[in-house]
Amino acid sequence: MLRPHRRHVSQLLANEKGIAHWKVSVGYGLLQLFVGLAVIGIRPVGLIPVIGFLAMCFIGFSAFGFSVRRSVEREIEREKR
Repeated sequence: MLRPHRRHVSQLLANEKGIAHWKVSVGYGLLQLFVGLAVIGIRPVGLIPVIGFLAMCFIGFSAFGFSVRRSVEREIEREKR
């Protein structure tokens, strides 16, 4: 059975944190632009630096997502009390 969920970081930022949807979308777009341009800039140096940069981005994005989810869960717990 397919069920919708609201656990994507963009959805949590907009729906739970109250940040305007357009601001979240612009932020995501700018972040993607930065990563894409950085990869294009790093590419002439070699493949290993590109992989390292993307791995660092993945770790950073994962940590940010974890932080947002944890913050939202704490807020939900406070509201239940």
